[in-house]
Amino acid sequence: VTRNLQWCNFDNVQDGGSQGAVYCGEAIQALRHPESYGIPTLRPYQIVTLCPPYEEIVYADLLEAVANSVLVTDDTIILVEYPVELGCMPHVIAREDGG
Repeated sequence: VTRNLQWCNFDNVQDGGSQGAVYCGEAIQALRHPESYGIPTLRPYQIVTLCPPYEEIVYADLLEAVANSVLVTDDTIILVEYPVELGCMPHVIAREDGG
C-alpha cells in the first residue's frame, strides 16, 4: 500500500498533511481511539481500507467501530476485506449520532 501511495504521488505533503498514509494496528481500537495510534483526527478521511485478520475479528464489531469513528463521514468510502466463506457482511450498524 505504501508503494502504491508513492506511485500515485499521494505521499507528498500538501496543505499541512499528506494525501495518503498507512497505519498498522488493531483496527477496532484504532478506529475508536485514532490519536493513540498517531492517526490525525483534524479532518475525516475520504477513503478507509481495512484488511483485518480474518479469523481474529468480529466483523459486526469492526463495522460498528468504523461507522462511529471520528475518522469517517457519511461520504467516506470504506473498503473492508473479508473472506468469501463469510458469505455476506453483517448488516449495516447504525451510527450513534443517527447518521
